[in-house]
Amino acid sequence: MYALWDNTCKRLGVRKRKGESGYVSHIFIYEAKNCSGCPFGCLCHKAKESRRIEINPNLNRHKQKARELLTSEEAIFHRKHRPIEPEAVFGQSKANKQYNRFRHFG
Repeated sequence: MYALWDNTCKRLGVRKRKGESGYVSHIFIYEAKNCSGCPFGCLCHKAKESRRIEINPNLNRHKQKARELLTSEEAIFHRKHRPIEPEAVFGQSKANKQYNRFRHFG
C-alpha cells in the first residue's frame, strides 16, 4: 500500500500526535501529486485541493500482527470452543442482584 502512495504522491511531512495516555505517535502525511482530471476525484475526496492521507506505520504494523494472530489456526481453534451464550450467566446474575450496571473495583 505504501509503495503505491510513494510513487504517486509526495510526502508533506511527519506530524506527532499525543494520545490521552501520553503516547506520542508519528503520522506521515502524503498528498497526491495531481488529482485534476481524475474521473474518480469526486468519489475519492470532497476537498478542492489534491487528496491527503495520514499513515501511521506503527499502528498499521500492530493491526497486521493482531490480524495474523486472530486468524491463526490456534486462535480459530479457541474461538470454536468458546461458550455460545456467556451473556446469559451475567444477565441472570444482574437480574438476581437487581443491578442496573456492574460495579468495577480495584
